[in-house]
Amino acid sequence: MANKGPFLVGMALFYGKDLTCSVPAFCFFLYYTMKSLFSRKCGLLIALVFFLGEIVHSFGQCSAVVNTFPYQESFESGTGNWTSGGTNNDWVWGSPTKAVISGAGAGTKCWIAGGSSNSFYNFGERSWVQSPCFDFTNVDKPYLSFLVFWDTEWRYDGTNIQYSLNGGTSWYTIGSANEPLGCNNENWYNSSGITNLNGLANSTSGWSGNTQVTSGSCQGGNGLGTWVRASHCVPQAANQPQVIFRFTFGSGTTCNDYDGFAFDDFYIGSPSVTSADFTFSCTEILH
Repeated sequence: MANKGPFLVGMALFYGKDLTCSVPAFCFFLYYTMKSLFSRKCGLLIALVFFLGEIVHSFGQCSAVVNTFPYQESFESGTGNWTSGGTNNDWVWGSPTKAVISGAGAGTKCWIAGGSSNSFYNFGERSWVQSPCFDFTNVDKPYLSFLVFWDTEWRYDGTNIQYSLNGGTSWYTIGSANEPLGCNNENWYNSSGITNLNGLANSTSGWSGNTQVTSGSCQGGNGLGTWVRASHCVPQAANQPQVIFRFTFGSGTTCNDYDGFAFDDFYIGSPSVTSADFTFSCTEILH
């Protein structure tokens, strides 16, 4: 293009689209102004840049949000608008009847990776269950609490939970393994590196393990064989208008004869205020 002016203007407007294209009438005005200033071809180019920019921008927007807290989803009446996806996805919502994960954590329904009845999860899985979108504009200290049950090959297969602040474009793992027990941190990750979470998470810390012994190349141990409540604060999400969570699940192509992973009774609120755990009494009176 001999005259780069229209192109540069178009690119500048593309990167600043939030300041302009939030008002459609202004976009039309700008297009016809550009059309009169430059050639018809360049005017169409600028319009196309706007159009593509709005498409890209729309992918990072939440179509509906939850803004009432505390939030609690028991999954008894349905999926709770949580959705699953990914590669070789075998997440289901329902009532587990597996050998190890034989029931839901609270009530009769939950989300389970590996299906509801078989003690086997898919090979080469890189999947997730994603929450609705939450508006934390007025939430200063977001706090998560939920029930989890894991039964996977230790260290190779497992799960973690992540958050996104841009409609699911970028994901970040919440917390890390073996964190010191705190007032608002309980039963968090037991593995600092789960091999088959690669490609799903910026950090592969998560829950992994089973109650069996190691057999051949299949790694046993580090499972609890029961539901436990996990909790953690998410300060990175404080006062953010578009927050999404997702549980990931990753597996390899051998040693998949385990029940998988399940979660239930998902709660979002503020952390409880803990009072000091000590007493004081006077033993001497000074004159």
